[in-house]
Amino acid sequence: ALPRRDVIAPLVACGVWAGGWYMAEEGKIKALVDSSNIDPNPDPNAWPTPKQFFCLAWPWVAGTVAMLFESVAAKFATTSDMKFLCTTALNDDIKATTALCILAAPAEHSAPFVRAIAETGALARIREIVAIYKTLPREQHDETLTNACVIASKVAADPELRSQGLPIGDFLWMMPAGPPQLYTTYGAEGVAHLWMSHPAEMLAGGGVGNAAGLAEGVSLSNLANLVTTELAARLLDRFGEQREALLSTATELEARLGREVRAAGAGSGRKNLWQATGVLRGETEVEVARREQREQLAAVQSARQILQAGAMQSTIRTPL
Repeated sequence: ALPRRDVIAPLVACGVWAGGWYMAEEGKIKALVDSSNIDPNPDPNAWPTPKQFFCLAWPWVAGTVAMLFESVAAKFATTSDMKFLCTTALNDDIKATTALCILAAPAEHSAPFVRAIAETGALARIREIVAIYKTLPREQHDETLTNACVIASKVAADPELRSQGLPIGDFLWMMPAGPPQLYTTYGAEGVAHLWMSHPAEMLAGGGVGNAAGLAEGVSLSNLANLVTTELAARLLDRFGEQREALLSTATELEARLGREVRAAGAGSGRKNLWQATGVLRGETEVEVARREQREQLAAVQSARQILQAGAMQSTIRTPL
């Protein structure tokens, strides 16, 4: 509670709300986005210039204000600037980062705002952004992908919008084995909403094994991943509630994948003509399919072992 006769906190809150309400007027955000052209700094170790700092900071501030005051988000959702962010800006490779930074924060806490984004047709572009980043190494992933994953996870939470969102395979990809990424939390959230409808895909995608790895508990080395650990532990508990059904599905899936792996064979390891001449680098489509089948079989076997062991709860639970 505020101290008696305290006027400073109300004045600050009202001032922030008034500033957000003013910026939600027609044309304000669009003008800022159009003017936010950051010239690359020739020295990557140099401090950002005042203009560069402003261009990086204001989208985060705008998104945070819209998150704190739902009336500001509701007003902005009715403007042409909202349509501009979800279409023109989102389809621009440079402006997409700014647009997603503004949209992600209010979308994370407001289901109506997510529906407003969907009404503009922006979800197709969200799926495209995730698909593009999936082709890159994880060390090259940045806040643009994280913000896209925020919106995608909230779309998965809405039964009316799920058909327009990402499939469960993409959310499983957000939960890699090993150290969690910035977007792993939203991957776990998406899987939590979709796995009951797609249990076989969840098992083959390594959902149980990766959730178990993330839910090992809190230690001094992973306190920063507290929320991710807690969400993974809760997801693992939900798998445990459906243990018998998942075991039945895993047994059938393991038998089918085993037959497919045996039918595909181990492969000769010899290069074809295109690989030998250097025209084609990497794996062929047949080799990729064979490798994916082996990985899916290993994931299902691991999931079945975890389910049979009944290790569905983290040994060290978080305080959340």
